[in-house]
Amino acid sequence: MKHTQELGRHFRKFRVQHDYREGNKVADALARIGWDIGQDLMYFDNPPSDVAALVTYNAMGIFSPRFVRDHTTNMVGD
Repeated sequence: MKHTQELGRHFRKFRVQHDYREGNKVADALARIGWDIGQDLMYFDNPPSDVAALVTYNAMGIFSPRFVRDHTTNMVGD
């Protein structure tokens, strides 16, 4: 969060918003690749095939719902 605040100083306005990984599968997949490889910064001429598929799904409006457990009823729903 501190790094985000430092970056924010370069902009007149900015907003930080949490998004579940299901809401941005492309970013989640790229972060996992970076974590697995152990690189802080990577460049791609073309996205890896699994990420390219997620970009296509995103463009088509296909999403993955997030199911969470309702602790009051112990049922799963969205």
